[in-house]
Amino acid sequence: MKLLLFPIISFGFAVMLSSCSTYNSEYNKVIADETKAIELNPNDAEAYEKRGEAKESIHDYRGSITDFNKAIKLKPDYADAFEERSKSKANIYDLDGEITDCNILIKLKPDYAVAYNNRGCAEMQLHEYDAAIGDFNKAIELNPNVAVVYRNRGYAKQAEGNNNAALADFNKANSLPTTQKP
Repeated sequence: MKLLLFPIISFGFAVMLSSCSTYNSEYNKVIADETKAIELNPNDAEAYEKRGEAKESIHDYRGSITDFNKAIKLKPDYADAFEERSKSKANIYDLDGEITDCNILIKLKPDYAVAYNNRGCAEMQLHEYDAAIGDFNKAIELNPNVAVVYRNRGYAKQAEGNNNAALADFNKANSLPTTQKP
């Protein structure tokens, strides 16, 4: 499979970039604390999820996926664990796995714009532009004031050769604050 890389931004990637300035020691402390919590209560899904997030923050994506898997096994409707696992899968380029987790997350939280944006980003990398545009449209419908989603949709439209529509999306993205999460 050939990957096409666009400068698209899923929310997980943006979080990963922002974590670079935070010391790993803070995350290692969280990992140690949550490991102790798990030793005391091995059925604590939240402890696995929190430890998974900390592992994700220090770029231990496979370790985070293992923890998210355990959290989901203990609590099959744990939306946060599906969201975080999808981000870790994106970071190891398991795009089909990311899409699967986003699909489940959308079933659990159908009005959650982040899930549509992130699934659209994975679809873009798989050259599934129509599907990506559909997901970006849904994310915009749910939260119309997020620049990154318009920018992502613009890249999808550009990939399809619809440059005028892409330019309109880029202009809209530039008119919005860049700090808001989908």
